[in-house]
Amino acid sequence: MLIASVGFSQFYYVPNDNAGGNPGNVNTQDAEFPANGGGLPTDWSVVVTGPSTSWTSAQTIPFGFDFQGRTVNSYSIHPSGIVSFITDPLVLGSYTPSSTPSAIPSATIPDSSLCYWGLTIEANDFVVTQTFGSAPNRQHWIMFNSAHSAGTQANGWVYGSIVLEETSNKVYFVNQRINCVTAGNTACTGRPALTVGVQLDATTAYQQPASPNYQGGSTGNGSTREDNGYTEFVAGTQPVNSAVMNSVELDEFLVRDNSPFQITGEFRNIGSALLSSYDLVYQVNSDAPVVQSVTGKAIGTYSTEQYTHTTDWTPSAAGDYDIKVWITDPNGSTDPDMSDDTVTTSVTVVDTFIQRKPLYEVFTSSTCGPCRPGNENFHNVVSAFPGEYVAVKYQQNFPGTGDPYATTEVVNRRNAYGVTSIPRMELDGGWDQNASSFTSALHQEYRATPSFMNITATYDVKKLTQTVDIEATIDVVEDYNPALYRLFIAILEGTTYENVKSNGESEFIDVVKKMIPNEQGKILTAPLTKGSTITESVSHTFPGAYRLPDDGETANRINHATEHSVEDFADLKVAIWVQRTGTDEVLQANWAENISDYTGAEELNAEGLNFSVYPNPANDFVTVSYALENSEKVELSLINAMGATVETSVSNADAGYNSARIELSGLPNGVYFVNLKSGEEVITKKIMLAR
Repeated sequence: MLIASVGFSQFYYVPNDNAGGNPGNVNTQDAEFPANGGGLPTDWSVVVTGPSTSWTSAQTIPFGFDFQGRTVNSYSIHPSGIVSFITDPLVLGSYTPSSTPSAIPSATIPDSSLCYWGLTIEANDFVVTQTFGSAPNRQHWIMFNSAHSAGTQANGWVYGSIVLEETSNKVYFVNQRINCVTAGNTACTGRPALTVGVQLDATTAYQQPASPNYQGGSTGNGSTREDNGYTEFVAGTQPVNSAVMNSVELDEFLVRDNSPFQITGEFRNIGSALLSSYDLVYQVNSDAPVVQSVTGKAIGTYSTEQYTHTTDWTPSAAGDYDIKVWITDPNGSTDPDMSDDTVTTSVTVVDTFIQRKPLYEVFTSSTCGPCRPGNENFHNVVSAFPGEYVAVKYQQNFPGTGDPYATTEVVNRRNAYGVTSIPRMELDGGWDQNASSFTSALHQEYRATPSFMNITATYDVKKLTQTVDIEATIDVVEDYNPALYRLFIAILEGTTYENVKSNGESEFIDVVKKMIPNEQGKILTAPLTKGSTITESVSHTFPGAYRLPDDGETANRINHATEHSVEDFADLKVAIWVQRTGTDEVLQANWAENISDYTGAEELNAEGLNFSVYPNPANDFVTVSYALENSEKVELSLINAMGATVETSVSNADAGYNSARIELSGLPNGVYFVNLKSGEEVITKKIMLAR
């Protein structure tokens, strides 16, 4: 026992700040959400509910974990970010770690402790646990869930986990989610200051070199594992010759006509010696391995290397394939830890595919300061790619009292994604980042992903009845389970002007006005089999009159059953997409084609010139709509309550539908009249100007 203890009484660390995933991807959940109803799966166990500054009772590890040559089965947690294998409350009571970390070893930390130190668990913060995988390769996760730290300021948060791995007995410190928010709920750039490492006793510890100012690597605020990084601590002495295979880079779907395909990716030297030679091997399904011997390299410790195998792969037919890639014989030696030498990916080879049109969903608000640069960045990027994407904007009910065009539907859509801060953007149901971080490269990456579904649609706007008729056709070129997918239809307004608030924006693009039937979409019950065509016809009538809510508070929101917030029915658009439940993956999206001819045929079935003025009551403008049987001169006049003409305009109007905008800014509140004169006919509408 003494020999075993001495043999394992030291650790070495392996940094993986840019891993882009979880260790071994055993935990594949997208579960970086607060535990107070914000989207955390219910299979996580809540161990600590903030505020808390005390050690927990003993928590059970569901497998034997070897630490310093002894098997441990339990641990206690301190809210500052400490997990100790000492669980005796009398012993733990003499240790009171603060939320300000220091280098380890530290006299304020118990022996046999793991440190993700520098956190506080405040109100609405938690510590949660969950075990992933199956024996003998399970991982037990201890997540500090929406914890706080000084660097992320008053309202920021840190999500980080300490992970115990079965059999390998490795400890991982996973950086999951970091965001800086000031007391005024504005974005900032601060990072946490943490001590990350293993303390054996008061004289011996091993820490990440940046401790106690480790900032969580490059982790962003995404709620998925794609932006995660981690530091790995391994018991024992760092091997001289060892390598880790990080990735194989093959698209999920490959078109057979584009073969042969290169086998590329990345590996890493984690040995203490320069890596000068190795064998690179790949295998397709159960075929014979394809070996390439590489020499003449000089790859330093912890350095990564991009590889391209010299033998390309040509698939024999369309179908599903498993590709396994590994690195072996580093410097002509046997790697002492071969558990991380191999990566596997699955690809589907197809004969045909359909060009993808990515769906970009942006959560924003006219009361959100950072939302303005987020929207500006988004539009600057996509302006170079007209017709290649579908964009929808969900105006939200915060910060402050929120956007006047926030509705219960768009707030529920945000909650379905677990979005807790704005600006936030979902790319085909994923990515989940600040819209300010969106780039042309991301657009090209998402557009390059093949789709196996085509959506075409039309919509017809009948302005007099405020009705939108929509017909969508879905052509399927691969098999899908229809029970897993929903059809989403959103009616948007191209540009709105009346929801201006505090963030400096004066125009808002592609604002969602109604989702059909609601934010949950329609279940696709028809067979989604290869070669099938599905047609869906829906209609929505915007009831009542226009109203501009004061703000996005629940009591002030538009009631879709009795009123609407459409500023101009001629500016409506329709976005359609198919999305998988559970994973949120969007299979395909498209804009519907507007077939409204606006010839006035519908309007001319009614009396007179079919003259309408909206919104009424008005704020800073009104839109005048009318239909003519023939082209003729039209005079529009605005008259105040005293009978004085405020403004007159004369224009040559075409046959059919016409519209004009009358600016009211600068005029006092009160009653006004809009006169329309065409030939000998004069029609008057009364409006109320009320700000």
